Amino acid sequence: MGIVQGFLRTWKSGAVVILGTLASGLVAAFAPLEVQIGFMGALVSCVAGILVETQTRQRELERRQDHYLQAIGIPASVAHRTSIYRKWHGVQSAFSNLLRSENPILEQIAELKLASIHQDVESLAMGRVEFTRTESWRLVYDQMLLQHRLKVYRSAAWIRDESYWQDSPGQQSIQTNYQALALGLRINRIFIVAPHLMVPGIDRPVESIWLWMREQATYGITVRWLPEVELAGEVLPLVSDFGIYGSIATGEHEMDERCRTLRFTLSFDPRDIELARQQWERIELFSKDLF
Repeated sequence: MGIVQGFLRTWKSGAVVILGTLASGLVAAFAPLEVQIGFMGALVSCVAGILVETQTRQRELERRQDHYLQAIGIPASVAHRTSIYRKWHGVQSAFSNLLRSENPILEQIAELKLASIHQDVESLAMGRVEFTRTESWRLVYDQMLLQHRLKVYRSAAWIRDESYWQDSPGQQSIQTNYQALALGLRINRIFIVAPHLMVPGIDRPVESIWLWMREQATYGITVRWLPEVELAGEVLPLVSDFGIYGSIATGEHEMDERCRTLRFTLSFDPRDIELARQQWERIELFSKDLF
């Protein structure tokens, strides 16, 4: 019934427009000036009425749509965002299929898994994403640098091993840095060098680290550095590996002694971003130019 009524309303609106156009032509061709003026005023009023009716009908349609979505358990804010709605609908469908299972062992496993998923979603809701013992975080890292049109990216790189970012994923991430530079991103990087990677008697890191720092500077990255011992006397711990993505997010990279990923945490919380900014600026005070 609602569809028929909508069709009739649409048909009526179209008929009014067609008849109004024909009448306008006839009046313009044969009627005196005062009649034309009066007719145009009436026509404008009709058009305004149609526009008001259309807008009212559209608002009513949106209200009903939101009501129906809420009735079937889908938030309207999700349904209007196509990509996230597909994920939402997929999870909802999978969960419905899971509920049909009568296997008690599967049900116990599902309960544990869903508890973990619940924690992950709660973390996402607070603006935090964690990647544990995996290099998949670099996909997000690449997207942040290349697809979000940042103006500046600042990072502190804590080097404790010559293999730091020298594996295939690390080399690819460096190439991402160079691509971002070509797109106009400004990259400021401070290298914090561990004591055993300093050349004895010379205020400089070992050759492999030194050349890698110079390579990045050659490509256009603003490079500064300092020995780790320079930060030893600070009240607040400053030695860490992190990045600041404009004013959007901050990411902290936790690694073992061989610079293998233990955890990468990306936070969109403004408080974390501000703390990272303060930490980076404090480290910058102790750093020095590469050349």
